[in-house]
Amino acid sequence: MAWTERVQIAAPADINGEANQLFSLIDPDVGGDETFRGEPTHSKDGSAPPTHIVTTTQLKEATHDALTTAGPMEVMDHIQSLAEERGRDVPEWDAGKIEGVIGKIEVDADYQPVQEAEVV
Repeated sequence: MAWTERVQIAAPADINGEANQLFSLIDPDVGGDETFRGEPTHSKDGSAPPTHIVTTTQLKEATHDALTTAGPMEVMDHIQSLAEERGRDVPEWDAGKIEGVIGKIEVDADYQPVQEAEVV
């Protein structure tokens, strides 16, 4: 089982609940359901307002490949097989919701932290 180096994963703050459901299936241990927690701290270029919750983690290379190159249904098939392997229940989502969530999560995204303005 080959693993990646740590990679950055970004999820829009407004889908953190659904993103956490998916990552609870991807995480090999427990705790994936808290992958995207807290307030948004990052944006694509570091400018305010922060829009995304960002984490870094290692992924199985097959999972990284699925998240970065496969279509949403192939990603969900991969996640389903991980869940079965780990004895976890997969949320019953329709294809549109799966596509919406997976399409908004970015791996290797290079989001930047938003710097708080200094009060003068």
